[in-house]
Amino acid sequence: MYHLDDSSSAPKAAEQVQRVTDDVRCARCGYELRGLAVNQRCPECAAPVQNSMQAEMLDFAAPEFLDRLMRGALLARISAIVALCTVAITAVLFIVALAVGITSGAPPAAIMVALAIVWLIGPLACGGSAVVGWWLLTTPDPGAGGTRQDRRIRRVLRVGTVIAGVCWGLSCIPIMAQQLMSLPPSVYIPMVTAIGIALPASVAFMFFAAGPFLNAMAERMDDCYIPTLTTKQRWQGIGLIIAIGGFFLSIAIQYGELLLAAFFGGSGVLIWLFWTHQHMMDYTQNVLLCCRDGHPKPAPRDMDRKRKRSSADLVRDLPR
Repeated sequence: MYHLDDSSSAPKAAEQVQRVTDDVRCARCGYELRGLAVNQRCPECAAPVQNSMQAEMLDFAAPEFLDRLMRGALLARISAIVALCTVAITAVLFIVALAVGITSGAPPAAIMVALAIVWLIGPLACGGSAVVGWWLLTTPDPGAGGTRQDRRIRRVLRVGTVIAGVCWGLSCIPIMAQQLMSLPPSVYIPMVTAIGIALPASVAFMFFAAGPFLNAMAERMDDCYIPTLTTKQRWQGIGLIIAIGGFFLSIAIQYGELLLAAFFGGSGVLIWLFWTHQHMMDYTQNVLLCCRDGHPKPAPRDMDRKRKRSSADLVRDLPR
């Protein structure tokens, strides 16, 4: 736990005082601590030097740093919720527009306007929250630089997050341009195709880069459950890619049974993937909170059991 009591600055006998002999940076502000006594405090921010000596573990990281990571995990959860809602609402509006268009010859203008509004607000909100959330979650620790591989993973994930966020923001342009300027098919179709390729590719890149980063974070939290979730999420992502490939293949060969199987199979995998992502981010938030406050790490089964408890159980367990 990140203690800020006065015990770290208590006087000790001269023969018991140890000094920092390596290149160690303060876990709170990044100040170089070489030459200071282990029982002293950082001259810049008054953080205990002994905590910075163990800064590889997040239990001894600065509370401000852990707060940034928790805010990032929360925004990452929100971005996934916004993305799923945007896709679901778009699918419903598209099906309604297609059904009405078949019967009346043209989709109603109200549905097309609603579709344009959804694809203006949804991508901007999703892209913005994803970029900010993962940028906070990948904040460099001032007290633990990590290995060269860790820094490379962080940079790769940050670049992938920015690219995915930009693609989410650009995805609203084709529909809005079509509504405002009535673009011809020769312009509109290439725009939709380019966004349709760039957006899933950038999201997949960010998705698979997030696993190694979260695994490295789990090592610093002494947790073995997050790697299990990242492995599950990776296989779910592969299954979703296969379903999307089968969907487009069925359109190309005009095979209706394969189209339905790919659509419903991909939808099921997408929902399962969404649940795994939410569970993983929620669990990561809880472990980070325990690191900050010095509480025992939550057991995965205890967390699942806590979610399943009814309100009657909670009332029964209240102290009388």
